[in-house]
Amino acid sequence: TITADIVAYDIPQALEQVPGLQRGAYAEIVDAIGILGGGDSIELTSDAKELAGCDVIIFTAGRPRTADMDRIDLVSVNVKIVGPLCETLGQVAPEAFMIMVTNPLDIMVELAHRKLGFADNMIVGQAGVLDTGRLRYQASAHTGVPCSQISALVLGGHGPTMVPCFSQCQVAHKPLTEW
Repeated sequence: TITADIVAYDIPQALEQVPGLQRGAYAEIVDAIGILGGGDSIELTSDAKELAGCDVIIFTAGRPRTADMDRIDLVSVNVKIVGPLCETLGQVAPEAFMIMVTNPLDIMVELAHRKLGFADNMIVGQAGVLDTGRLRYQASAHTGVPCSQISALVLGGHGPTMVPCFSQCQVAHKPLTEW
């Protein structure tokens, strides 16, 4: 059973502008805790000090990409958000493990690493799930085997550094290459 106290941190302006949206997103986390059967509490705060002593930070801050942008266009925008926030987080939660989600992911992981001062093994970027799902779907479409019977792995950043690991792809417990 997973147990956790969750502290959801956001800037005061965001909480004031869209409290319904933010509180709704956090309410869905609470619902997930109920489904998983673990967790004791969730707190919504705009005080970074409330993160002191936390074990894990899932970093989602930053602007999303708009239709007229590619991920690299986000660098100049998200550096201004991620850098200062990571400096604060490094001070209030120096022992935490960070999972970075903000795009462009590889650049934001490097920036966070520099600003946090955490050990190399205390920050990772979360990516590849979408690309892995796409690979599983395409394998399903080409083989006629349901996605539930396909395992796949895609490594690297979303773009030219992405590496689909075809040698690790299994369709109904057989290598993809046999299909």
